[in-house]
Order: sequence, then C-alpha cells, then structure tokens
Amino acid sequence: MSFNLIRDPWLPVRRLSGGREWIVPAELTSRFVDDPIVALDFPRPDWNAAVLELLIGFMATVMPPEDTSSWAEHWATPPSPDIVREKLGSIAFAFNLDGDGPRCFQDFDPLADLAPKPIAALLIDSPGQNAEDKNTDLFVKRAGDTAMSPAIVAAALVTLQTFAPAGGQGNRTSMRGGGPLTTLPLPRRKVGAAPVTTLWDLVWASVPVQSWVGDLPDEPDDEAWFRIFPWLAASRTSEKDRATLPEHGHPLQHFFATPRRIRLDATAAAGGTCSFEGPSGETLFRTFRQKNFGVKYEGWLHPLTPYRHDRTSGLLAFHPQPGGDTYRDWIAWVENPREKTTQRAACLEMWSVRLDRLRRMNEFVPEFQAGEPWQSGVLALGFDMDSMKARGWLDARVPFFDPPPDRPKWSDEFRTTAERLVAGTEEAAKALRGSTKVAVAGVRDRDGRYRIPETLPRDAFAELIDELWRETEPAFRQSLAKLRDTPADETKALREAFLKVLRKTALSLFDQAAGTDTLADRDARRIVESRSNLQLAFAPRAAVSRALDIAPAPDPSEKPKGKGRKTKTKDSPDV
Repeated sequence: MSFNLIRDPWLPVRRLSGGREWIVPAELTSRFVDDPIVALDFPRPDWNAAVLELLIGFMATVMPPEDTSSWAEHWATPPSPDIVREKLGSIAFAFNLDGDGPRCFQDFDPLADLAPKPIAALLIDSPGQNAEDKNTDLFVKRAGDTAMSPAIVAAALVTLQTFAPAGGQGNRTSMRGGGPLTTLPLPRRKVGAAPVTTLWDLVWASVPVQSWVGDLPDEPDDEAWFRIFPWLAASRTSEKDRATLPEHGHPLQHFFATPRRIRLDATAAAGGTCSFEGPSGETLFRTFRQKNFGVKYEGWLHPLTPYRHDRTSGLLAFHPQPGGDTYRDWIAWVENPREKTTQRAACLEMWSVRLDRLRRMNEFVPEFQAGEPWQSGVLALGFDMDSMKARGWLDARVPFFDPPPDRPKWSDEFRTTAERLVAGTEEAAKALRGSTKVAVAGVRDRDGRYRIPETLPRDAFAELIDELWRETEPAFRQSLAKLRDTPADETKALREAFLKVLRKTALSLFDQAAGTDTLADRDARRIVESRSNLQLAFAPRAAVSRALDIAPAPDPSEKPKGKGRKTKTKDSPDV
C-alpha cells in the first residue's frame, strides 16, 4: 500500500510540554487546549521550513477562510482534528509518495531508463558529483550508504522542490530562484501564563483567503487538479527555455511547485534503518532518478516571500545573504517603502489586516488572549546560497510593527525613524572598517600620512562589521519598541541615545581589532590617529550624526572654509 502524506503519520512534532510524537497533518490542532503542538521537529531546519510551507498549502487548498472574520474565528477556536481530517481527505488522492500512478512532488514519467543517484543527493547542502570527483567537498560530509524512511524522504523531497538551487544545465531552480527567503507572521497567544506560538497559529496566520485561492474542482479526476498538483500530469518541461507562467497553472501551485524532475526508488527495508532516525517500516529509499529540463517558473509571486524591484528583470525574490541577517535587512523584508523599491510578502499584507481584526475581538477566553498583537514577530527563513553551494541557513525572529488604530501618519513616521537608525549604523560601519584598515595595515605616503594599501581587499574585516550589527541589535530592538508612542522621535532623544551606543560599540570593536592595549609593540602613532579619526565620525556634525538626522543645523554666522589643500581621497579610510 502506498505511503500517503495525508493519511500516514509522517510529521514529527514537539508539544508545549516537550513531548515528541509523529502525527498526520489532520492532528495539527490535537490537544490544543491542554498541550498544543508548538513546532515541527525534523532533524534539519530546512525540512521544518519547507514542510511548514506545505502545511500552509494544505490548509489553503481545503479550508481557505472566506474573509478576515472567518479567519479570526478559526484562530480563536481552531477546528478539531476530525474536521481537518475530513477536509484533507478530499486531496489525499494526490499525495501518494510511492506505488503505481502519480507520485507527489515527483515526475509523472517513471524515468526508468535513467541511472540511479544516492538518495543523499536530495539534500541541498550535499556535495555534487564534481565536488566528490575533485575531492573539494571539505565542509560537507559525504553521506555514504544513506537510507531514508518514507517520512524523511518526503521532507527531503519537498525541501528540494521548494528551495531548489541552481544545479547544472537544465536543473531548474525553485519558483522563487535558488534558496529564496520566506517571511511568516509569528503570532502569539497566551497558553497558561506565557505567550507562545503554536504550530496551528504559525500555519493559519499565512493561509490566504478564498478570493486568492479561487474555485476548486469537485472530483479527483477533474483535469483542473493538474494545474494545482503538477505531478498529476506530464511535466511542462523547459527544453528550448520554455517558461511556465502563472496563467499556465493555478495560484495554489505556489505551494506545490515541482521544478525538478525526480522519481524516488522504494526498496524493501529488509532490516535496514533510516539514517535520520525516521520511523521504521517496510520501505526505505536509497536512490532516486532525475532528469533535467523540469519546470522553469517565471513571473510567479509567492505569497510567503518579499520581492525587490529590478529595473531590467522586474520583481525578484529576496534571498538571504552572507553573514546571516542583520537589522539592516528587516525594513526591506517587513515594510513597504514609500519609493516602492521592495514589496513585502503578501502574507504580511494580510497579517496587517488580521492583526487589526484581532485587536477588536473581545470574545477570546482569558487563557487565549491575543496579548499585545501590534508588536508581533516575523519568522525569516532560507538558505544563503552561492549558486549551487549552500553557505548557511537563516532562521531569524524579527519584529513586526503595525500601526496602532487611528494613527494615519504613524507608519510613515515609524519607517522614517527606523531607516535613520539603520543609516546611522551603516555610516558607523563604514567608519569602523576604514579606521581599522588603516590601524592594522596602513602605510605611510610621501607626506607622512597613513593610507590603506591597494593590496588590502575591500571586504577586509567583514567579520568586524557583522559584529557591530550584532552587538547593536538589542539597542535597535529597544529603540523600535519605544517608537510606539512617539514614532517621529521629535526630540531626537532616541536617536541621540542610539548614537552613543554606536560610538561605544565601534570604539570597543576597534580596540579589539587594532590591539590598542599593546601599543608598545606596534605602530602607536598609526593606531592612535586611526582611533581619533573613528571618534570624529561620531562628532555632532559628522557622518553618523547626519545619517541619524540629529546633526545641528549649520551656523549662518560661521564663515565658509577656504579652499586650502584638498585631501587625497586615496588617503581617506575606504570601505
């Protein structure tokens, strides 16, 4: 009998009490009052993220809310497992993982004539064949004779199709490109005394409304299902660079995209065990087959991903960048700027409306009050990819601030102040990097002044700059929280306090990098001058103060400086 992602228990979950178990999707709301499920618990974070998106797709397909009010009703009182089971039963026909007939997230063609690949190659961070041949897979262990249980291979397959990176000629990336960024509302409710985010909350917060989903077919054999679940029909392949546009599918295909042509090979377990400690059974998967030129998605705007506007390419999905996340990125991810250079995820647009509805709901029983929903969070997830190579995984909780009621100017004022705080940190980072370069590696020119050698890489001391962002993040979060009542920061007190934090942190990091405590053993003059220049960057009318918009206005009685001798730009600390 086929393993089915609707009927079989394949989801490892963790409950509020700490208990762990394997469930079917319909049990998402089980024991919700006394011990709710708070997280998926696969052994890899990318599997948890991809399967979370799949659960959102399940709910969007079988029970999308008609409007905000009906959404809020299910948030306050989640549907019982029996109700969810009945709803999900209508699409169980499309989610067989093995056996005869169509297989979920796999190619309609059995691909029987292709050579098998080790099942570990499904992992996005697994070394490619070229890396193994050249022995360059230094940071990723070779999996050897890997075996996966049905539950584990399902998670790996869904993850690859959801986040597929570049993979050589004709191996298509995901609908959003390789390693896209996902941003999800992170709501809270009170369970007992503490605010928590249940797995149901995380899923239901991002489920789109019925008007976005549109009409669905009534019968399993209706050809309209092919537009939602592409594996039910022959793949719309991309030879000669043929693209698959939104008009070639249904909006729900955002959650069920299959850019890679893959068929899993099921074998008898014969006493073998899953390499990832998945539940034992009669079947294991050790190999799969893959063919290139799968679906090439173009023009789709995924509801869980923010986008940026590119002059030549239009809207492009955001992707995590090297060094992990910093608050420099948050505004682009969760806010829509006035200039419309970026576009936050559609689920966050919906969340703003839903938060307003939660504020006005008074019918919550006390133990499930929404708390202070305006300062809810956003969960940011995704791979930091360098073409086909996974450099890291982003898993961040960032704040989401929504306008209080009856404050029409609040959003613009809040965004402006937040942007100034970020701009101030960027200027502090430039000054810190430039001064540190001179202090550590500066050489004297003919005038006896220090300059940065041309041989020093422009990205030198990148770790130092990352540390500046990390160490000032708590102060940034605290500053945002204080903007609730005074988003414009008219007195500049908040920005002036942040300037002091930036100055103190930058000087401390400089001292560590330049070794100011060992001046006797180093070029003391070079270090002292560099530190003095760094201090000047935080002066009342200098770059950081100007970026924070707290620099005093020019004194009209002050005479303009003479031309004098121009400072050589190559001697100025660069970044």
